[in-house]
Amino acid sequence: MGDIIQCLNLQQSKWNSAESKEFTLNLGLIHKKIFKETSTRDLPKFPKEYQSQVRKRVSSLKFNKDIWYELTTQTNYINLSNELNNDLIDYTIPFFIKYENFDNWLDFTSVENTTFIGDIRFFILKELGKLDEAKKLLKELYEDALLPITNKSTTIYSDGTSVTKESEAYINWHRVNCYKEIAEKYSINL
Repeated sequence: MGDIIQCLNLQQSKWNSAESKEFTLNLGLIHKKIFKETSTRDLPKFPKEYQSQVRKRVSSLKFNKDIWYELTTQTNYINLSNELNNDLIDYTIPFFIKYENFDNWLDFTSVENTTFIGDIRFFILKELGKLDEAKKLLKELYEDALLPITNKSTTIYSDGTSVTKESEAYINWHRVNCYKEIAEKYSINL
């Protein structure tokens, strides 16, 4: 694949039991040059899907939502095998074929496609030679990072009750500083 590495991972659910096993198929793409530019680590000989810059689940390609395969004593294994085979042929292989052409990674630069390790949209645009768009995006990301944010977390207890907590508004200085470093490295005025 040249500069692009493709990853396929079968992930089991952390909620599996003796009676029910769920799993999903994860897809990943790594652009070697962007990895070297954005990572402090060397590219592993056999990268894992979770190290990918672009990450998708087969179910998100198929249903546009997160759905897992399930194995139980009632599962028809022939039907499950056929479904997996079809999903590999109809979704996984076309995904990998389309994105072995780096020009198609432009699809991932929209806000709707942010399933990345970090925000590599800037680096995709830069690598594709779209420097003005990359600079504009970095400025927008920087300005957005300066806005205070809050986080919500909900805990659901075994009795069905839930508690939602919201953090105080804060600025993510790590993001702000990352964008400043990128801007400095590429002589971009924020």
